[in-house]
Amino acid sequence: MSPSFKPVLKILLGSTALLLMSCGGGDGGSAPPPGSGGSGGSGGSGSGGNQAPIAAASVSKTTVATGETITLNGSGSSDADGDSLTYSWEITSRPATSTIAANYDGVEVSLKLDVPGNYEISLTVNDGTTSSRDALDSVSAIPFYRKNLERYGHTFFARDVASDKILLADRDYVTAVPLATNEANVSFDLPLRADGFPNNVDVVAIQSGGEIGAVHWHELGGRIGFFDLTTGAMNTVYEFRQVESPPPRPGMTFDSSGNFYVFVPTGVSGTSAFAIDPATGAGELRPTEFAGYPFIFHPDLERFYTFVDNNTTVTIREYSLNNGNPDLLATNTVPSGDLCRDRWISSDGTRIFDECGSYIILSGTNDNLSVVKNHITLSGLGLVGIDANQGSNLITAIYNTDSIENSVEIFNFETGAVLDFTQLDDSQTAGGDIWVPQHVYMNPAGELTRFVAINEPFSSTITSVLTLFSQPAE
Repeated sequence: MSPSFKPVLKILLGSTALLLMSCGGGDGGSAPPPGSGGSGGSGGSGSGGNQAPIAAASVSKTTVATGETITLNGSGSSDADGDSLTYSWEITSRPATSTIAANYDGVEVSLKLDVPGNYEISLTVNDGTTSSRDALDSVSAIPFYRKNLERYGHTFFARDVASDKILLADRDYVTAVPLATNEANVSFDLPLRADGFPNNVDVVAIQSGGEIGAVHWHELGGRIGFFDLTTGAMNTVYEFRQVESPPPRPGMTFDSSGNFYVFVPTGVSGTSAFAIDPATGAGELRPTEFAGYPFIFHPDLERFYTFVDNNTTVTIREYSLNNGNPDLLATNTVPSGDLCRDRWISSDGTRIFDECGSYIILSGTNDNLSVVKNHITLSGLGLVGIDANQGSNLITAIYNTDSIENSVEIFNFETGAVLDFTQLDDSQTAGGDIWVPQHVYMNPAGELTRFVAINEPFSSTITSVLTLFSQPAE
Protein backbone atom coordinates (compact mmCIF):
# COMPACT_ATOMS: atom_id res chain seq x y z
CA MET A 1 0.00 0.00 0.00
CA SER A 2 1.33 3.46 -0.86
CA PRO A 3 2.39 5.52 2.16
CA SER A 4 0.30 8.40 0.86
CA PHE A 5 -2.97 6.43 1.61
CA LYS A 6 -2.21 5.38 5.26
CA PRO A 7 -3.81 8.40 7.01
CA VAL A 8 -6.97 7.98 4.96
CA LEU A 9 -7.23 4.27 5.87
CA LYS A 10 -6.86 5.01 9.59
CA ILE A 11 -9.67 7.53 9.41
CA LEU A 12 -11.95 5.04 7.63
CA LEU A 13 -11.26 2.24 10.13
CA GLY A 14 -11.93 4.57 13.06
CA SER A 15 -15.21 5.69 11.56
CA THR A 16 -16.32 2.09 11.02
CA ALA A 17 -15.57 1.15 14.64
CA LEU A 18 -17.60 4.12 15.91
CA LEU A 19 -20.50 3.15 13.66
CA LEU A 20 -20.51 -0.45 14.97
CA MET A 21 -20.48 0.71 18.57
CA SER A 22 -23.34 3.15 18.07
CA CYS A 23 -25.49 0.46 16.40
CA GLY A 24 -24.75 -2.19 19.01
CA GLY A 25 -23.33 -4.43 16.39
CA GLY A 26 -21.08 -7.29 17.04
CA ASP A 27 -22.74 -8.60 20.25
CA GLY A 28 -26.38 -9.32 19.14
CA GLY A 29 -28.04 -6.60 21.28
CA SER A 30 -27.62 -3.87 23.84
CA ALA A 31 -27.63 -4.25 27.64
CA PRO A 32 -29.77 -1.87 29.67
CA PRO A 33 -28.01 0.76 31.72
CA PRO A 34 -27.12 -0.42 35.22
CA GLY A 35 -29.99 -0.05 37.73
CA SER A 36 -32.77 0.49 35.19
CA GLY A 37 -34.65 -2.81 36.00
CA GLY A 38 -37.31 -4.56 33.84
CA SER A 39 -40.73 -3.34 32.80
CA GLY A 40 -43.25 -3.05 35.72
CA GLY A 41 -47.06 -3.40 36.11
CA SER A 42 -49.56 -0.59 36.04
CA GLY A 43 -48.29 0.65 39.39
CA GLY A 44 -44.68 1.32 38.27
CA SER A 45 -41.40 -0.32 37.21
CA GLY A 46 -38.88 -2.33 39.19
CA SER A 47 -35.34 -1.43 40.15
CA GLY A 48 -32.12 -3.32 40.46
CA GLY A 49 -33.34 -6.09 38.12
CA ASN A 50 -36.66 -6.50 39.99
CA GLN A 51 -39.71 -7.52 37.94
CA ALA A 52 -43.09 -6.11 38.89
CA PRO A 53 -45.71 -8.59 40.21
CA ILE A 54 -48.83 -9.51 38.27
CA ALA A 55 -52.16 -8.86 40.03
CA ALA A 56 -55.03 -11.30 39.38
CA ALA A 57 -58.33 -10.62 41.19
CA SER A 58 -61.35 -12.91 41.33
CA VAL A 59 -64.70 -12.89 43.15
CA SER A 60 -66.97 -15.74 44.27
CA LYS A 61 -70.05 -14.25 42.52
CA THR A 62 -70.66 -11.29 40.24
CA THR A 63 -74.40 -11.14 40.99
CA VAL A 64 -75.44 -11.47 44.60
CA ALA A 65 -78.44 -10.76 46.79
CA THR A 66 -78.22 -7.66 48.94
CA GLY A 67 -76.60 -8.58 52.25
CA GLU A 68 -74.99 -11.72 50.86
CA THR A 69 -71.34 -12.38 51.66
CA ILE A 70 -68.94 -12.41 48.72
CA THR A 71 -65.31 -13.54 48.76
CA LEU A 72 -62.54 -11.59 47.02
CA ASN A 73 -59.51 -13.69 46.14
CA GLY A 74 -56.08 -12.57 44.95
CA SER A 75 -54.30 -15.93 45.16
CA GLY A 76 -53.90 -16.02 41.39
CA SER A 77 -51.42 -13.12 41.58
CA SER A 78 -47.75 -13.91 41.00
CA ASP A 79 -44.23 -12.51 41.15
CA ALA A 80 -41.51 -13.76 38.80
CA ASP A 81 -38.80 -13.02 41.37
CA GLY A 82 -40.56 -15.01 44.08
CA ASP A 83 -40.98 -11.94 46.29
CA SER A 84 -43.59 -11.92 49.05
CA LEU A 85 -46.70 -9.93 48.09
CA THR A 86 -49.08 -7.69 49.97
CA TYR A 87 -52.71 -7.43 48.82
CA SER A 88 -54.86 -4.28 48.99
CA TRP A 89 -58.51 -4.20 47.85
CA GLU A 90 -60.40 -1.03 47.10
CA ILE A 91 -64.07 -0.44 46.31
CA THR A 92 -63.62 2.31 43.76
CA SER A 93 -67.32 2.85 43.04
CA ARG A 94 -70.47 1.87 44.94
CA PRO A 95 -74.07 3.01 45.52
CA ALA A 96 -74.36 6.33 47.31
CA THR A 97 -76.17 4.84 50.31
CA SER A 98 -73.66 2.05 50.93
CA THR A 99 -71.84 2.27 54.26
CA ILE A 100 -69.37 -0.61 53.98
CA ALA A 101 -65.63 0.13 54.19
CA ALA A 102 -63.79 1.10 51.02
CA ASN A 103 -60.46 -0.62 51.71
CA TYR A 104 -59.47 -4.16 52.80
CA ASP A 105 -56.16 -6.02 53.13
CA GLY A 106 -55.39 -9.69 52.60
CA VAL A 107 -55.11 -12.28 49.86
CA GLU A 108 -58.72 -13.33 50.60
CA VAL A 109 -61.37 -10.97 51.91
CA SER A 110 -65.08 -11.52 52.71
CA LEU A 111 -67.58 -8.69 52.77
CA LYS A 112 -71.32 -8.05 52.49
CA LEU A 113 -72.77 -5.74 49.88
CA ASP A 114 -75.20 -3.78 51.98
CA VAL A 115 -77.49 -2.06 49.45
CA PRO A 116 -78.64 -2.87 45.90
CA GLY A 117 -76.52 -1.52 43.06
CA ASN A 118 -73.19 -1.95 41.28
CA TYR A 119 -69.83 -2.18 43.01
CA GLU A 120 -66.46 -1.64 41.26
CA ILE A 121 -63.60 -3.39 43.05
CA SER A 122 -59.87 -3.50 42.31
CA LEU A 123 -56.84 -5.33 43.72
CA THR A 124 -53.34 -3.91 44.07
CA VAL A 125 -50.41 -6.22 44.85
CA ASN A 126 -46.96 -5.02 45.89
CA ASP A 127 -43.67 -6.93 46.14
CA GLY A 128 -41.99 -4.34 48.39
CA THR A 129 -40.70 -2.35 45.43
CA THR A 130 -43.29 -2.17 42.68
CA SER A 131 -47.03 -2.60 42.37
CA SER A 132 -49.53 -4.02 39.91
CA ARG A 133 -53.31 -3.53 39.74
CA ASP A 134 -56.24 -5.63 38.47
CA ALA A 135 -59.90 -4.54 38.36
CA LEU A 136 -62.84 -6.93 38.66
CA ASP A 137 -65.87 -6.83 36.47
CA SER A 138 -68.70 -4.96 38.18
CA VAL A 139 -70.35 -6.88 41.02
CA SER A 140 -74.13 -6.33 41.18
CA ALA A 141 -76.25 -6.60 44.34
CA ILE A 142 -79.92 -7.27 43.67
CA PRO A 143 -82.83 -7.24 46.16
CA PHE A 144 -83.20 -11.03 46.12
CA TYR A 145 -82.66 -14.16 44.07
CA ARG A 146 -85.53 -15.77 42.22
CA LYS A 147 -85.75 -19.35 41.03
CA ASN A 148 -88.88 -20.49 39.19
CA LEU A 149 -89.91 -24.12 39.72
CA GLU A 150 -90.89 -26.49 36.93
CA ARG A 151 -94.24 -27.20 38.60
CA TYR A 152 -96.44 -24.88 40.54
CA GLY A 153 -97.60 -27.00 43.47
CA HIS A 154 -97.38 -25.12 46.73
CA THR A 155 -100.39 -25.78 48.99
CA PHE A 156 -98.84 -28.47 51.19
CA PHE A 157 -95.23 -28.42 52.26
CA ALA A 158 -92.60 -29.88 54.57
CA ARG A 159 -88.98 -29.02 55.24
CA ASP A 160 -85.95 -30.98 56.33
CA VAL A 161 -83.66 -28.61 58.22
CA ALA A 162 -80.67 -31.01 58.08
CA SER A 163 -80.50 -31.04 54.26
CA ASP A 164 -82.24 -27.65 53.79
CA LYS A 165 -84.68 -29.24 51.36
CA ILE A 166 -88.40 -28.60 51.04
CA LEU A 167 -91.20 -30.76 49.66
CA LEU A 168 -94.14 -29.00 47.96
CA ALA A 169 -97.35 -30.66 46.82
CA ASP A 170 -100.60 -29.68 45.17
CA ARG A 171 -103.33 -32.10 44.05
CA ASP A 172 -101.57 -34.71 41.94
CA TYR A 173 -97.87 -33.87 41.87
CA VAL A 174 -94.97 -33.17 44.20
CA THR A 175 -91.76 -31.12 43.87
CA ALA A 176 -88.63 -31.56 45.96
CA VAL A 177 -86.52 -28.39 46.10
CA PRO A 178 -82.92 -28.39 47.41
CA LEU A 179 -82.45 -24.93 48.88
CA ALA A 180 -78.82 -24.96 49.98
CA THR A 181 -77.26 -26.48 46.87
CA ASN A 182 -77.44 -26.20 43.08
CA GLU A 183 -79.03 -29.64 42.75
CA ALA A 184 -81.93 -29.78 40.33
CA ASN A 185 -85.51 -29.79 41.56
CA VAL A 186 -87.29 -33.14 41.24
CA SER A 187 -90.98 -33.07 40.25
CA PHE A 188 -93.14 -36.16 39.90
CA ASP A 189 -96.76 -37.12 39.42
CA LEU A 190 -98.75 -39.20 41.86
CA PRO A 191 -100.59 -42.27 40.56
CA LEU A 192 -104.07 -41.48 39.27
CA ARG A 193 -107.11 -42.90 41.02
CA ALA A 194 -108.90 -45.88 39.53
CA ASP A 195 -111.40 -43.51 37.89
CA GLY A 196 -108.59 -41.54 36.24
CA PHE A 197 -109.01 -38.42 38.34
CA PRO A 198 -106.17 -36.78 40.25
CA ASN A 199 -105.71 -37.57 43.91
CA ASN A 200 -106.29 -35.06 46.66
CA VAL A 201 -102.97 -34.59 48.46
CA ASP A 202 -103.36 -33.12 51.92
CA VAL A 203 -100.08 -33.59 53.80
CA VAL A 204 -96.41 -34.35 53.06
CA ALA A 205 -93.34 -35.20 55.15
CA ILE A 206 -89.62 -35.46 54.43
CA GLN A 207 -86.98 -37.73 55.95
CA SER A 208 -83.89 -36.31 57.66
CA GLY A 209 -81.24 -36.02 54.95
CA GLY A 210 -83.84 -35.22 52.29
CA GLU A 211 -83.68 -38.54 50.43
CA ILE A 212 -87.20 -39.91 51.08
CA GLY A 213 -90.53 -38.11 51.03
CA ALA A 214 -93.96 -39.25 52.20
CA VAL A 215 -97.21 -38.07 50.62
CA HIS A 216 -100.74 -38.75 51.90
CA TRP A 217 -103.71 -38.68 49.55
CA HIS A 218 -107.34 -39.81 49.68
CA GLU A 219 -108.06 -43.06 47.87
CA LEU A 220 -109.40 -46.39 49.16
CA GLY A 221 -109.56 -45.12 52.73
CA GLY A 222 -106.33 -43.13 52.42
CA ARG A 223 -102.85 -43.91 51.09
CA ILE A 224 -99.31 -42.87 51.94
CA GLY A 225 -96.70 -43.19 49.24
CA PHE A 226 -92.95 -43.14 49.95
CA PHE A 227 -90.91 -41.53 47.18
CA ASP A 228 -87.24 -41.36 46.27
CA LEU A 229 -86.62 -37.60 46.13
CA THR A 230 -83.66 -38.04 43.76
CA THR A 231 -85.52 -39.91 41.03
CA GLY A 232 -89.18 -39.30 41.90
CA ALA A 233 -89.89 -43.05 41.91
CA MET A 234 -92.48 -44.35 44.38
CA ASN A 235 -90.83 -47.04 46.50
CA THR A 236 -93.74 -48.33 48.56
CA VAL A 237 -97.32 -47.44 49.47
CA TYR A 238 -99.28 -47.93 52.68
CA GLU A 239 -103.07 -48.26 52.61
CA PHE A 240 -105.33 -47.47 55.56
CA ARG A 241 -107.45 -50.57 55.00
CA GLN A 242 -108.49 -50.72 58.65
CA VAL A 243 -110.11 -47.27 58.40
CA GLU A 244 -113.67 -47.61 57.12
CA SER A 245 -113.92 -44.12 55.65
CA PRO A 246 -111.25 -41.70 54.41
CA PRO A 247 -109.49 -40.43 57.52
CA PRO A 248 -109.27 -36.72 58.30
CA ARG A 249 -106.04 -34.96 57.46
CA PRO A 250 -103.40 -36.78 59.53
CA GLY A 251 -100.22 -35.57 61.09
CA MET A 252 -97.16 -37.48 59.92
CA THR A 253 -93.42 -37.33 60.37
CA PHE A 254 -90.15 -39.22 60.17
CA ASP A 255 -88.12 -39.44 63.36
CA SER A 256 -84.38 -38.76 63.61
CA SER A 257 -83.63 -42.44 62.85
CA GLY A 258 -85.73 -42.49 59.67
CA ASN A 259 -88.73 -44.32 61.14
CA PHE A 260 -92.13 -43.05 60.04
CA TYR A 261 -95.28 -42.34 62.04
CA VAL A 262 -98.73 -41.07 61.18
CA PHE A 263 -101.29 -39.78 63.67
CA VAL A 264 -104.98 -39.87 62.75
CA PRO A 265 -107.60 -37.95 64.77
CA THR A 266 -110.28 -40.38 66.01
CA GLY A 267 -112.62 -37.99 67.77
CA VAL A 268 -112.89 -34.62 69.41
CA SER A 269 -109.73 -35.09 71.47
CA GLY A 270 -108.38 -38.56 70.66
CA THR A 271 -105.69 -39.51 68.13
CA SER A 272 -104.42 -42.92 67.04
CA ALA A 273 -100.82 -43.61 66.07
CA PHE A 274 -99.53 -45.79 63.23
CA ALA A 275 -95.94 -46.90 62.72
CA ILE A 276 -95.00 -47.60 59.07
CA ASP A 277 -91.79 -48.97 57.56
CA PRO A 278 -90.88 -46.70 54.59
CA ALA A 279 -88.84 -49.51 52.98
CA THR A 280 -91.59 -52.16 52.90
CA GLY A 281 -94.82 -50.23 53.43
CA ALA A 282 -95.71 -52.52 56.34
CA GLY A 283 -97.46 -50.77 59.20
CA GLU A 284 -99.26 -51.31 62.44
CA LEU A 285 -101.82 -49.45 64.52
CA ARG A 286 -100.49 -48.49 67.93
CA PRO A 287 -103.13 -48.84 70.68
CA THR A 288 -102.14 -45.61 72.43
CA GLU A 289 -104.28 -42.51 72.14
CA PHE A 290 -103.47 -38.96 73.11
CA ALA A 291 -105.23 -35.61 73.07
CA GLY A 292 -104.83 -32.74 70.69
CA TYR A 293 -104.84 -31.64 67.08
CA PRO A 294 -103.36 -30.21 64.87
CA PHE A 295 -99.76 -31.33 65.08
CA ILE A 296 -96.55 -29.31 64.95
CA PHE A 297 -93.40 -31.41 64.70
CA HIS A 298 -90.12 -30.23 66.19
CA PRO A 299 -87.10 -29.89 63.83
CA ASP A 300 -85.19 -32.41 65.98
CA LEU A 301 -87.75 -35.04 64.80
CA GLU A 302 -88.14 -36.38 68.32
CA ARG A 303 -90.98 -34.20 69.67
CA PHE A 304 -94.32 -32.79 68.59
CA TYR A 305 -97.00 -30.44 69.90
CA THR A 306 -100.79 -30.55 70.00
CA PHE A 307 -103.42 -27.93 70.80
CA VAL A 308 -106.92 -28.28 72.24
CA ASP A 309 -109.00 -25.10 72.05
CA ASN A 310 -112.34 -25.09 73.86
CA ASN A 311 -113.08 -21.42 73.03
CA THR A 312 -112.10 -20.20 76.51
CA THR A 313 -108.68 -21.83 76.96
CA VAL A 314 -105.99 -23.43 74.82
CA THR A 315 -104.13 -26.45 76.17
CA ILE A 316 -100.66 -26.97 74.71
CA ARG A 317 -99.03 -30.38 75.05
CA GLU A 318 -95.52 -31.51 74.20
CA TYR A 319 -94.98 -35.22 73.43
CA SER A 320 -91.99 -37.34 72.60
CA LEU A 321 -92.36 -39.54 69.51
CA ASN A 322 -91.07 -42.55 71.47
CA ASN A 323 -91.23 -45.00 68.55
CA GLY A 324 -94.87 -44.21 67.88
CA ASN A 325 -95.95 -44.52 71.53
CA PRO A 326 -96.02 -40.83 72.52
CA ASP A 327 -95.10 -39.80 76.04
CA LEU A 328 -96.38 -36.54 77.50
CA LEU A 329 -93.44 -34.27 78.37
CA ALA A 330 -95.04 -30.95 79.26
CA THR A 331 -98.39 -29.15 79.24
CA ASN A 332 -99.73 -25.65 79.73
CA THR A 333 -103.19 -24.09 79.55
CA VAL A 334 -103.61 -20.42 78.64
CA PRO A 335 -106.62 -18.18 77.89
CA SER A 336 -107.79 -18.45 74.28
CA GLY A 337 -106.98 -14.79 73.72
CA ASP A 338 -103.29 -15.44 74.35
CA LEU A 339 -102.82 -17.45 71.15
CA CYS A 340 -104.13 -17.10 67.62
CA ARG A 341 -104.93 -20.20 65.57
CA ASP A 342 -102.33 -20.22 62.78
CA ARG A 343 -98.94 -21.29 64.17
CA TRP A 344 -95.41 -22.01 62.88
CA ILE A 345 -92.42 -23.55 64.63
CA SER A 346 -89.08 -21.81 64.12
CA SER A 347 -86.36 -23.61 62.17
CA ASP A 348 -84.08 -23.58 65.21
CA GLY A 349 -86.79 -25.23 67.35
CA THR A 350 -86.82 -22.55 70.07
CA ARG A 351 -90.25 -20.99 69.50
CA ILE A 352 -93.73 -21.60 68.13
CA PHE A 353 -95.04 -18.30 66.73
CA ASP A 354 -98.66 -17.48 65.95
CA GLU A 355 -100.24 -15.09 63.46
CA CYS A 356 -100.67 -12.39 66.13
CA GLY A 357 -96.93 -12.13 66.89
CA SER A 358 -97.05 -14.11 70.16
CA TYR A 359 -94.88 -17.16 70.79
CA ILE A 360 -94.58 -20.29 72.91
CA ILE A 361 -91.19 -20.95 74.49
CA LEU A 362 -89.83 -24.41 73.70
CA SER A 363 -87.17 -25.38 76.22
CA GLY A 364 -84.81 -28.30 76.07
CA THR A 365 -85.57 -28.83 79.75
CA ASN A 366 -89.30 -29.20 78.98
CA ASP A 367 -90.58 -26.24 80.99
CA ASN A 368 -94.22 -25.24 81.16
CA LEU A 369 -94.48 -24.05 77.53
CA SER A 370 -94.98 -20.45 78.63
CA VAL A 371 -96.47 -17.93 76.22
CA VAL A 372 -95.14 -14.44 75.44
CA LYS A 373 -97.97 -12.33 74.02
CA ASN A 374 -97.59 -9.88 71.11
CA HIS A 375 -93.80 -10.05 70.98
CA ILE A 376 -93.69 -8.50 67.53
CA THR A 377 -96.06 -6.02 65.91
CA LEU A 378 -96.53 -6.43 62.17
CA SER A 379 -97.12 -3.52 59.82
CA GLY A 380 -100.34 -5.21 58.73
CA LEU A 381 -102.50 -8.28 59.15
CA GLY A 382 -102.50 -11.21 56.75
CA LEU A 383 -99.45 -13.05 58.10
CA VAL A 384 -98.77 -16.13 55.97
CA GLY A 385 -95.51 -17.35 57.48
CA ILE A 386 -92.90 -16.70 60.13
CA ASP A 387 -89.51 -18.15 61.05
CA ALA A 388 -86.81 -17.29 63.56
CA ASN A 389 -83.22 -18.02 64.49
CA GLN A 390 -82.05 -17.33 68.01
CA GLY A 391 -78.39 -17.63 67.05
CA SER A 392 -78.61 -14.80 64.52
CA ASN A 393 -81.06 -12.85 66.75
CA LEU A 394 -83.54 -12.50 63.88
CA ILE A 395 -87.22 -13.13 63.20
CA THR A 396 -88.55 -13.02 59.63
CA ALA A 397 -92.26 -12.62 58.87
CA ILE A 398 -94.04 -12.52 55.50
CA TYR A 399 -97.55 -11.30 54.93
CA ASN A 400 -99.95 -10.02 52.31
CA THR A 401 -102.83 -7.58 52.66
CA ASP A 402 -104.82 -5.39 50.30
CA SER A 403 -102.77 -2.37 51.30
CA ILE A 404 -99.34 -3.96 51.96
CA GLU A 405 -98.60 -6.74 49.50
CA ASN A 406 -95.73 -9.19 49.31
CA SER A 407 -93.90 -7.84 52.33
CA VAL A 408 -91.00 -9.19 54.35
CA GLU A 409 -90.33 -7.78 57.81
CA ILE A 410 -87.30 -8.60 59.95
CA PHE A 411 -87.26 -8.24 63.74
CA ASN A 412 -84.80 -8.49 66.58
CA PHE A 413 -85.32 -11.93 68.14
CA GLU A 414 -84.99 -10.78 71.76
CA THR A 415 -86.64 -7.35 71.71
CA GLY A 416 -89.11 -7.67 68.84
CA ALA A 417 -87.91 -4.36 67.38
CA VAL A 418 -88.20 -3.90 63.60
CA LEU A 419 -84.81 -4.09 61.84
CA ASP A 420 -85.76 -4.11 58.19
CA PHE A 421 -88.80 -3.97 55.90
CA THR A 422 -88.89 -5.04 52.26
CA GLN A 423 -91.88 -4.80 49.95
CA LEU A 424 -91.45 -6.92 46.86
CA ASP A 425 -92.79 -5.30 43.72
CA ASP A 426 -93.06 -6.51 40.15
CA SER A 427 -90.10 -4.42 39.00
CA GLN A 428 -87.87 -6.70 41.09
CA THR A 429 -89.33 -9.94 39.77
CA ALA A 430 -88.22 -10.81 36.27
CA GLY A 431 -89.97 -13.91 34.99
CA GLY A 432 -93.56 -13.07 35.94
CA ASP A 433 -95.51 -11.38 38.69
CA ILE A 434 -95.40 -12.50 42.30
CA TRP A 435 -98.84 -12.49 43.86
CA VAL A 436 -98.20 -13.66 47.38
CA PRO A 437 -95.48 -15.40 49.41
CA GLN A 438 -96.59 -18.72 50.91
CA HIS A 439 -93.94 -20.31 53.16
CA VAL A 440 -90.83 -18.89 54.82
CA TYR A 441 -87.59 -20.67 55.77
CA MET A 442 -84.49 -19.25 57.45
CA ASN A 443 -81.28 -21.14 56.82
CA PRO A 444 -79.49 -22.78 59.79
CA ALA A 445 -77.07 -19.85 60.12
CA GLY A 446 -79.99 -17.42 60.09
CA GLU A 447 -78.36 -15.05 57.60
CA LEU A 448 -80.89 -15.55 54.83
CA THR A 449 -84.56 -16.23 54.31
CA ARG A 450 -86.11 -18.21 51.50
CA PHE A 451 -89.79 -18.21 50.76
CA VAL A 452 -92.12 -19.76 48.24
CA ALA A 453 -94.30 -17.37 46.25
CA ILE A 454 -96.97 -17.80 43.56
CA ASN A 455 -98.30 -15.50 40.86
CA GLU A 456 -102.05 -16.04 41.23
CA PRO A 457 -104.19 -16.78 44.30
CA PHE A 458 -106.46 -19.48 42.85
CA SER A 459 -104.97 -20.48 39.48
CA SER A 460 -101.23 -20.23 40.01
CA THR A 461 -99.06 -20.91 36.97
CA ILE A 462 -95.72 -19.86 38.49
CA THR A 463 -94.19 -20.97 41.77
CA SER A 464 -90.87 -19.39 42.72
CA VAL A 465 -88.34 -19.74 45.51
CA LEU A 466 -87.03 -16.31 46.50
CA THR A 467 -83.88 -15.77 48.57
CA LEU A 468 -83.59 -12.62 50.65
CA PHE A 469 -80.49 -11.97 52.78
CA SER A 470 -81.22 -10.61 56.23
CA GLN A 471 -79.40 -7.63 57.63
CA PRO A 472 -77.48 -8.31 60.87
CA ALA A 473 -79.27 -7.45 64.08
CA GLU A 474 -78.39 -4.09 65.59
